[in-house]
Amino acid sequence: MRSTFSSDTLRLECLPALDNKLPVSLSCLSHFIIETEQYCLVDNACREYLFLAEFFIVQGPQALELFNQILGKTLNLLVITRRYAEFSAALVGISESFPSELVNRLLAELQEEVECFILRMAAIFPGRKEQLIFVINNYDMVLGVLMYELLF
Repeated sequence: MRSTFSSDTLRLECLPALDNKLPVSLSCLSHFIIETEQYCLVDNACREYLFLAEFFIVQGPQALELFNQILGKTLNLLVITRRYAEFSAALVGISESFPSELVNRLLAELQEEVECFILRMAAIFPGRKEQLIFVINNYDMVLGVLMYELLF
């Protein structure tokens, strides 16, 4: 289920503020940023919960306990990975219109660093299964964000 919140809605709410005073528009912008962060967090958490429940065939309290064990450690890391994906998608979009070998090289270096980061963070988990779940979830999110941003 998709949220009905959109940046267009926010822009319409902010237009009067933009005409009157700068601090009010900054307040509106900070409100938008906070809501975006919260939406990303809730969206990731919901998808993670559904994935875990389906993959491990658990329900109710068992699913919640598994979710808390795994997501309790990874919540901030998912936000970092999502920001990388959004940033990369933006750079890829720009480089399609304005090709640059330097940008492509820097994107490749960034990708390599993020891959290493994800693998280092996966090592936090004691079991191989939890490590693989962490890696799969992060790559899935990166691919999802990239595909969405590049298609729309």
